[in-house]
Amino acid sequence: MIQHLEHVVAVELEQTLQSYYKVVRFDQGSLDPELWYERFAELIPQFKGVLYSQYEFEFDIWLSCFMLCYNHTLLELKLRYLPVKTELEFQQCIQLLMHKLQQQFCSVNFIEQLKKRGDIAAKKREGELEKYHQVTQYMHDQTLIQFFCRYHPDVVPQISILAMAQHLRAFERQLKTLTMQYGLIYQYRSVLRDCEQQQYIAVYSLAFNAKLMNGLAKAQLINLMNQLWQQSSQGDGQWMTVELMHTWGDRLIDPVCLLLQQVQNLEMEDMIQRNFSLMGGKIDELVVRPKGFKLAQSTIMKGFKL
Repeated sequence: MIQHLEHVVAVELEQTLQSYYKVVRFDQGSLDPELWYERFAELIPQFKGVLYSQYEFEFDIWLSCFMLCYNHTLLELKLRYLPVKTELEFQQCIQLLMHKLQQQFCSVNFIEQLKKRGDIAAKKREGELEKYHQVTQYMHDQTLIQFFCRYHPDVVPQISILAMAQHLRAFERQLKTLTMQYGLIYQYRSVLRDCEQQQYIAVYSLAFNAKLMNGLAKAQLINLMNQLWQQSSQGDGQWMTVELMHTWGDRLIDPVCLLLQQVQNLEMEDMIQRNFSLMGGKIDELVVRPKGFKLAQSTIMKGFKL
């Protein structure tokens, strides 16, 4: 249920909102209210698991706009929750919600925010690059480790993004002390969504002082990181590194393994700027995320903090 809600329903709702926006903004002549009513009437009740606990989540611009219109619709109709389909208020609720979405989609504020999305993301990455370059400007000899955190297939259907965020926070609290002992310079973590297997993955790129990180130390660190991830995920975690991937030979049919294969020779700058393919839609961005949880963030060794 959790897996279907976050990986299927939320994605379909966002895509439907994007399509509705295009029709409302650029093709009013083909707007069929009945067709769009049926789409929203089918999807929105399936999204109620997030609607009922919406204050635990943050969203991109599309679902944020939807939540704004949804809450104002309930307020205007004096409802506490979305009515069930058999109730008379259901149709009125969906129709009013659609009307409010149209108003928002045609507003100058929404259009300008939509235009700025790419600029904001680019500026964040530029800021991360500047931090990385400042902390490594005199450190020309680095060892880069790529470490992927995921889950065992048996438990994937039960893992929500709320649970993964909790596991990652526990993992990173212990990881900070561990990696500092091994000469960590800079760490960058991003969380992505495996669309094919409907699971979340955390991609860690860690840069170390190569003079302190020999082959034995690297193997020890990876083993300890695996143990930390197992503990932090209460035994449900599964890990992947370049070294482990190579032992699998030709069995690289997993999108996550294919992504790791793609990034194994990339530099830290490439990881920050996302200079890699997201596997033709098999790997994608998250649609819902816990409130206050950063999908991408960096860690700098204490002595190098800006």
